[in-house]
Amino acid sequence: MNSLISNLAFTSLAEELGSGVLVNRSSLKYQKKRLAVIDSLFTRGIIKDIFASNITQHFIMNRKNANEINELVDVFTHMTDDAELKNRITTTASTYIKLDPGNEMPNIKIQNTLKDKMELSDRVKRLSVLFFWSDDEREYAIRVHDKIKDLRLKYPEIDFIGINLDDSEGNQWEEAYERYNFNPQMEYQILNTSPVTAQLALRNDNRSMVIDKNLTIIDPSINLFHYQIETTLLGYINR
Repeated sequence: MNSLISNLAFTSLAEELGSGVLVNRSSLKYQKKRLAVIDSLFTRGIIKDIFASNITQHFIMNRKNANEINELVDVFTHMTDDAELKNRITTTASTYIKLDPGNEMPNIKIQNTLKDKMELSDRVKRLSVLFFWSDDEREYAIRVHDKIKDLRLKYPEIDFIGINLDDSEGNQWEEAYERYNFNPQMEYQILNTSPVTAQLALRNDNRSMVIDKNLTIIDPSINLFHYQIETTLLGYINR
């Protein structure tokens, strides 16, 4: 069904744009077409809400333009009668918009491997990449640290700071960074994980962000494994 929706939206937008114009599948226009297709295929109800909310939520989480997010959310809220779902989607949008480039990163409370408690601003003194991880996702934790080890050698101008999301009351984090021989000087742990998870829209543990020395967000969701990551980092260094 997802393929049908996408193909119908693609065909409709391609015809609208005209011959020779490429259809950008990540664009607002394309997502609006997908919602329009869903609106035409389903009557109001749970099935329609599932498809429409999935498309809207995915766009929110991967877009860095507040106006476009608000525009798609507005389309969605006119498609559903579910007040709870409307509230959830608009709340998610609001959270992500607060993390737009140029906004200030929440000054979260963290602790270092010596259990010294501090605020993020106490640690961030220059261009920094924050990468979040948990021992509950061990494969990713090892993979991202291997990637970071390589990037640290190539880009000493950037601080790559590991932020652990495990329970700060237990020993899971300490056992993990010792077990995998992570650099203890660059590892920190969030205190009060639940509210911070909501603040930073950490839908999973594998999120990374770029911020400057003033905690200004440069990139709220950078993909450290993207094939052009080094070009992206150089751009941030030279900006």
